[in-house]
Amino acid sequence: MDAKLAISLSLIACVLNIIGLAIPYWLAASKSTGGRSVGVNMGLWSMCVHVGLLGVNVDECFAYDDQEEFGTDNSVREYLDI
Repeated sequence: MDAKLAISLSLIACVLNIIGLAIPYWLAASKSTGGRSVGVNMGLWSMCVHVGLLGVNVDECFAYDDQEEFGTDNSVREYLDI
């Protein structure tokens, strides 16, 4: 009985691990006011930022292992109130 329970729990844990690794974005936030918009998607492997201002849209994605390119700017977090 204990072996069946252990195997069942192990299978459930394995499925949850696979789902957790497969989801591209765990946090998605956006805000749009007065002709400007900011959106941020953060995941396990990367972060993508979308900025729209006066009709100009910029989309950038950064991998967390790119230390020279990746930086967390507090102004985005303050703007989104997260």
